[in-house]
Amino acid sequence: MLTTDDKKYLDAVREVLVPEHKAVFDYLYECLSIIDGKAASLLQFNSIIIAAMTVLMVLLTQQRAHLESWLSAIVILTALTLAMMLLSSAILLLAVWIYWAPTKDIKGARYIDELLQRRTHRTLIYKVAWLMSFSSLPLFMVDLSLIYFRYIVH
Repeated sequence: MLTTDDKKYLDAVREVLVPEHKAVFDYLYECLSIIDGKAASLLQFNSIIIAAMTVLMVLLTQQRAHLESWLSAIVILTALTLAMMLLSSAILLLAVWIYWAPTKDIKGARYIDELLQRRTHRTLIYKVAWLMSFSSLPLFMVDLSLIYFRYIVH
């Protein structure tokens, strides 16, 4: 059974979904869904790199008795890459934050403007997180190369 508040909320949503606003409303919600999907994918990618870097950190810290300059460089690169991926993931959590507008905020064109602002804000958050993940990949590759040449080739 719907409460009085639920009925008021539905009435406010129906007001936003009048034909003159519906196409824009649908478009903005589709954009927000796309951002959510991209953020989820980037979180999954980050989690794979974070897992790999965590394994490397464990292996490298077990080598601390033989702490040479090359190992220090690898540990620093690994820690830096891990930190960048963790920060990227934390930033992405802001992009997928759920917000349900209270009834008083659902007012026709004003609500459409708010959705546009949310889309713009979430897009910026996603771009920052993506750039952070992308920029950590060269560090990851250098790190793997150093480990390869130290352990495999050497």
